Amino acid sequence: MLWLMSWFGITRNDADRLLDTEPAYAAEIERYVLRMQADTAVKQHRLPCRGTHAKGTCVRAEFEVPDLKAGYQAALAGRLARGAFARPGVYPATVRFANSDPSVNPDFKPDIRAMSFSVDLTGGAADGFPHVSPRQDFSMQSASTLPLNDARVFLATMKVITADKPLRAFMSLGFGDQLLVMRALGLAQAQSRQTPKPY
Repeated sequence: MLWLMSWFGITRNDADRLLDTEPAYAAEIERYVLRMQADTAVKQHRLPCRGTHAKGTCVRAEFEVPDLKAGYQAALAGRLARGAFARPGVYPATVRFANSDPSVNPDFKPDIRAMSFSVDLTGGAADGFPHVSPRQDFSMQSASTLPLNDARVFLATMKVITADKPLRAFMSLGFGDQLLVMRALGLAQAQSRQTPKPY
């Protein structure tokens, strides 16, 4: 599939060159995600949850930035002590465990698992560094690649999976977007069949 996409000139860099259109992509993606939230809530007879990662559990945590100068060689410490990691400290964080499915399923159902955490650097590592946001977000998942890896792929895939008639929606896409959707859905399908493992 990758060679075919490359042959048609569809590369990751194409999406990178569309940064000026990302706000428009984001607004349209939001519309489709809200539709997915509403549809899955109706199907499961529950209130709406997140569009993906519907089943999420949050816990409070602490994020510790060690004194990198104390435990590493100077050259390595200099490379690592940047941004949020420039100043040692312990910061409040929120950790979120989730799955990728828009439905709330039992834990034993195979799916991609994710863990993300948000760190509040207010009054610490962000002070004195105008380029460091007071909130830093990190995300990890049990799959090695993210199938919806840019706004174009995300939007095209959402158009198909939220449609009342997915095949018709797929056929309405341009050929390049069809290839992107096939690749994304193929990767997502393979990844969602992983055997669940504990964190």
